[in-house]
Amino acid sequence: MSAASGVDPSSETVDVPTYRTTTLAESMLLLALLTVVQRGVGFVRGVLFCRWLNADQLGLWDLTFGFLMLAGPLVVLGIPGSFGRYVEHFRQKGQLRTFLLRTTIATIVLSSIGCLLLWLFHREAAMVLFNDASLASMIPLVALTLTAVIGFNYFVELFIAMRQMRIVSAMQFLNSVLFAAIGLGLLLTYETSARSVIMAYGISCA
Repeated sequence: MSAASGVDPSSETVDVPTYRTTTLAESMLLLALLTVVQRGVGFVRGVLFCRWLNADQLGLWDLTFGFLMLAGPLVVLGIPGSFGRYVEHFRQKGQLRTFLLRTTIATIVLSSIGCLLLWLFHREAAMVLFNDASLASMIPLVALTLTAVIGFNYFVELFIAMRQMRIVSAMQFLNSVLFAAIGLGLLLTYETSARSVIMAYGISCA
């Protein structure tokens, strides 16, 4: 009898995820529902923001939002964006925990440095972003919001890589609804300015 015939087939193991993944059909359905709901909420939110904010404040929010979308991945060197490629690779090697620990530490350190620099050089940042040093008082709020955006993006990318589309859909749905509710609430009760919208966006991402 050869050595190969002595191998017990039952001893062979199949490397499967320890977490439940979302099927393709479920993902497509969730994506369709998410798209419809988010577009609807976003449309209503955008219309009301345009009605309640004057042109200057609306422009400030648009500049800030564009900056957050650009700086979010840039500050952390796109590390969360690599999850789709490497999470499954390191899971199969049994090194997922180590990989996530290192990427989490790197993300925290890089985001802290980036936001601290914004905070320290707020006048310079206001000139670059708004071309107006008198708006420097808004930069600390932008820095805090950037921290929340980076954290939100981190978990979205992680759960997408782990194929947890239900969690991703829930996160994005809550983010959209909270942003609309908190933003409109702050515009009505706190201050009709871009500051209220920035604050609402940061809270919805936190």
